[in-house]
Amino acid sequence: LYLCFGDSFSCLCVGRLTKPEVWISPQINNLWTNIASFCLVAHLCLVYFLSGIAKASAPVWYHGTALYYVLQLNRFSQFDLSGWLPSHLLLLCMAGYTVMIWEITFSALVFVPRFRTPVLCFGIMMHLGIFLFMMIRDFEIVFIMLYIMFYSDRELQQIGRKILNLRTFIRKFTLLSPKAEIQP
Repeated sequence: LYLCFGDSFSCLCVGRLTKPEVWISPQINNLWTNIASFCLVAHLCLVYFLSGIAKASAPVWYHGTALYYVLQLNRFSQFDLSGWLPSHLLLLCMAGYTVMIWEITFSALVFVPRFRTPVLCFGIMMHLGIFLFMMIRDFEIVFIMLYIMFYSDRELQQIGRKILNLRTFIRKFTLLSPKAEIQP
C-alpha cells in the first residue's frame, strides 16, 4: 500500500513506465517517495520489534523449546527431523534466543552503518531457514526483498560494482586454473 504513494518506477526497474513529472513536480514526487519508503522501513522494524517482544513473553520461547515444538509439527516440517531434534536441544534453544534478541535489537542495529549488513545477512539466513524448514513461503520472500530499502542508491550501486568485480575475478581465476584448460 505504501508504494502507491511513491515513485516506484524510477529505481530498480528495467525502464520507466510513467512520467509523473508531467502532472506532479519532481520535489513533491520525491517527498512522497521518501515518505512511502520510510513507512515501509518503519513498518518492518515495528513488526520485528513486536514479534521479538511477543516471543520473549511467551513461555515456550522463554524456556527455549519453541523451535523444538514447531519443527515437530508435520504441517510445518518439510524434512523428517524427529531423530535429529532430541540430540540438538541446546542448539535449538540457542537459535530461539538468538532470533528473539535479533528481532528486538533489529530496529536499533540496522540503522548503524557498521552493523547494517551483518544484521540484514542474519535476517536473510533466518528467513531462508523458515522458508526451507517450515514451508512458510510468501512473507519470507517479501521480507527479504524489503531489506533493499535499508540501503541508499549509492550503496546499492557500490554493492553492484563489487558483485561485478567479484564475477570478473572468478572468471579470471577459473581461466587460470589447470582444470579449465582445453584438452586437444
